Amino acid sequence: MPGLESHLVIRFLLPLFMILGHLSLLGATQLITAAHLTIHRRGGALADREPANLTQLVDLLHDVERRYSRVKREVKGNKLVRSWRARSTGATNDEQLLAEPGKEGRWYTNLPVGPQPNTIEVDLDMLSPDFYTVQTTSGKGSQYNVFSETHVPNDARVHPLCKHPSDTIHLTDLKNTTSVTISLPMCSPSRSSRATLFKSGSVLGLSPSSSSSSSSLSRLDSPPLLQQLLSAELLTDDIFSLTLLDSTSGILSLGGTLARQAEEASTRTQVEMDSIGDPAATTETISGKVNDRLAATFPADIEDQYRWAPIRGAAEGWWTTLLPGLWINGLKMLKNQPVLLDIQSPFILAPPLAARRIYESIGGCSRLAVPYDMFWKFPCLNRPKIMLEFGGWFFPLMSSQGGHDEAVWGPGGGRLSLGKLSMGGNGTSSGYCVGRVVETRMGLQSREDIDWEGSGLRDVWVLGEPAFWGVGVVFDRQRQRVGFRNY
Repeated sequence: MPGLESHLVIRFLLPLFMILGHLSLLGATQLITAAHLTIHRRGGALADREPANLTQLVDLLHDVERRYSRVKREVKGNKLVRSWRARSTGATNDEQLLAEPGKEGRWYTNLPVGPQPNTIEVDLDMLSPDFYTVQTTSGKGSQYNVFSETHVPNDARVHPLCKHPSDTIHLTDLKNTTSVTISLPMCSPSRSSRATLFKSGSVLGLSPSSSSSSSSLSRLDSPPLLQQLLSAELLTDDIFSLTLLDSTSGILSLGGTLARQAEEASTRTQVEMDSIGDPAATTETISGKVNDRLAATFPADIEDQYRWAPIRGAAEGWWTTLLPGLWINGLKMLKNQPVLLDIQSPFILAPPLAARRIYESIGGCSRLAVPYDMFWKFPCLNRPKIMLEFGGWFFPLMSSQGGHDEAVWGPGGGRLSLGKLSMGGNGTSSGYCVGRVVETRMGLQSREDIDWEGSGLRDVWVLGEPAFWGVGVVFDRQRQRVGFRNY
């Protein structure tokens, strides 16, 4: 869709779905077609008008890569799957489990729980299937209310650190709301552990549902949330979808997608623009034209609403597939690249040769000096058109300035930029910006804190947060595939 129309659609969708935070308070209990939840980036946008802080970016890159190093490949039955690396601390002091929620820069949703209802911040995790809450005594983070009327204690253990209580959550689509009782494992550190200083919070695992990979990546002996909602017959489709409306907010849909709503918003915007100056135009006539156009142009079957790519990779367990092509300014620069989709990466991580090819194609770019040599600089005024190819369709990647707020408050250089590069120590701009496509050495060089042995991540891309901007991405757990659609 044209840039102006796209921005109008996004501006329409955002307030529409912010209503979701209030619909769950209505108290009605009805079946829903899908559960829509607003998501937010904790701490706000990664980049703004300030010069890029290279030291902070290097630390953030190492934290992102460290998440992927926690998993290795192993043979299970006749399949190659991903599994957690055994740690010397053992499961009784599993600090990785407890430290996962509440971190700055993570995407999370507010999940209504209990009779009030109260809300808890639930971090999305596309690398694990586990759904659980962490309770610490630090007084920090998002605390789950164990004194709620709907909280049902259960001392049975699903992990050495986790009990197995249940509670009532409230989910909604645009019309109805419903309540359902689900198991919500509650994990707490031992009193002598330093993990008592960690933040409280919750985690929603969204990794693929293959039985072998789910069991090898799951640390808890409890069902994922989406599986529970399907078992309760609240939802019928084993899918979820993600889209980011801007750099700080987006929508998570469980059991459905936003395709119909996004297309309706786009169509309505166009009809209203066409009706400007028409004295016969009314709300009813505009709605009638919108419905007629949708009936004629919008496919009823999800098969035709998205372009699909099967899950492929060196091992089962993550959302990995093959990128048929990456295009820059109308030229196909790379093809058949293995990619991992993970919304919690703020970067696009590219293997060394691929990153070099991209920046050489843009022109005027160069690698930064050690110790920042994973990052590249590009002329801030040179904004290339980068497209990802899936299923014969092209999807823009960081090709625009974004919405009005991003244009005003976002980094110079547009969405490809992590901020302007300072010249010397006086903060003067050099005319260059730091690129969001970052070179990764995953699978190549092990460090003291990162072990890549058996990871199978060499030459693998990570399509992180920027790949979800303005694009609807649907994850079909049953059919093991990923779908893409421009919004």
